[in-house]
Amino acid sequence: MTRRVLALCALLLLPGCSPDRNGRDHGLAEADALFQQVRAQVERLDGLQELTDIDHRLEGLRFEQRLSYNRVLMADQPALQAQMLSEDLLSALDLPLRWLVMQGDAGPMVVYNPGSLLQRRYHLSEATVSAYDALMAQATEGLPRERLPLGTVHPHVGIHQLASEYGVDETLGRLQRTVEASEDLVWQGSMDLRAQAAEQGRTLPSAHLVFVASPRLATAAMTDGPTLGLDAYSIKILVYEDDEGTTWIATNAMSWQAKRRNLPPSAARGRARAATLGTLQQVVR
Repeated sequence: MTRRVLALCALLLLPGCSPDRNGRDHGLAEADALFQQVRAQVERLDGLQELTDIDHRLEGLRFEQRLSYNRVLMADQPALQAQMLSEDLLSALDLPLRWLVMQGDAGPMVVYNPGSLLQRRYHLSEATVSAYDALMAQATEGLPRERLPLGTVHPHVGIHQLASEYGVDETLGRLQRTVEASEDLVWQGSMDLRAQAAEQGRTLPSAHLVFVASPRLATAAMTDGPTLGLDAYSIKILVYEDDEGTTWIATNAMSWQAKRRNLPPSAARGRARAATLGTLQQVVR
């Protein structure tokens, strides 16, 4: 467990991704205090382990993009996550657990995905969704919070999937080499979901969750849609084998993430989408 947490902290550790920072503008103090409250409540919950955080405002400054306070906290709950994956492997695309602290119209607030989204998007049981909702609520108890709107949700909505001509290991290697050769994407690392589920007594097919960053494109995509900070910076790509032995690559569609938030089409989001899909198409053929 500790090795996995440290590994994910390391793989997501980019400029603007760090557990502690000093010297913030005084006007950001209230939002940052709220973020630290969320962190403290996460730390107090049994079985919940902070992985890392990403400060999108600081990342935006690297590319001369001005964002208001926008910082996401990621955490690991191995038992719950193994249960989710055993019910629907594609639910990996909504992991790890995440809370976004951002500036709202009435001040800073915490934003997260509701369990009803996961229930409708994946084939998750009532018990699993209830456990998820309880955990997310406990982490934000007594704090100003808002659950993201659902939008139009049906099973596996907003997920791009491509069949690969190669096995899981070769597809994973091709993905890493293609990302590392890209000007717009940064390889952050991968998690072996089957190995982690086995630690919880669950059996999964071969599956790896890959984290890829698109710092310049992602922060540009957030300028008029700050709640995209919950999902857009670290792109999650699932490489897995199905019951028939076919290898698949799956990722969240930026267009659906924006539509769900009632955001209009934008050139920045179009470029982020094109960079991701173009990379995946190179990998599978």
